[in-house]
Amino acid sequence: MNSKDINIRFANRADLPEIVEIYNQAIRSNTATGDLEEFLVKEKEEWFSSFSELLYPIYVAECDSKVVAYCSVSPYRPGRGAMKSIAEISYYVHKNYFRKGIGRKLLKYALQNAQRIEKKVFIAILLDKCKVN
Repeated sequence: MNSKDINIRFANRADLPEIVEIYNQAIRSNTATGDLEEFLVKEKEEWFSSFSELLYPIYVAECDSKVVAYCSVSPYRPGRGAMKSIAEISYYVHKNYFRKGIGRKLLKYALQNAQRIEKKVFIAILLDKCKVN
């Protein structure tokens, strides 16, 4: 499998269990997110509903009809008008699909869609070993 075998599309509600599992893997790794406790799917339903294809999309990467990664574009400093063209971008890849170019392909796709969603700047926060002492 390589990144050419990957299809990228907008996420839909049916993808949420796979999205949550991928995010929970990131939490367990202590390297990719500031969250320390895993989530249930129902705990992420409101979060998922806050995204839209027009302004703040979630893209999923599929391989053989299975979601293997996702990328979300979120508001940066919501409520501040001067920040409306800035967004936070995050992506997570299923551990079985690391180092296959999927994250790079998702980011490239999101950047190519920046003008469509009226974003000029993406901000990403990179974390390493987010353990609580």
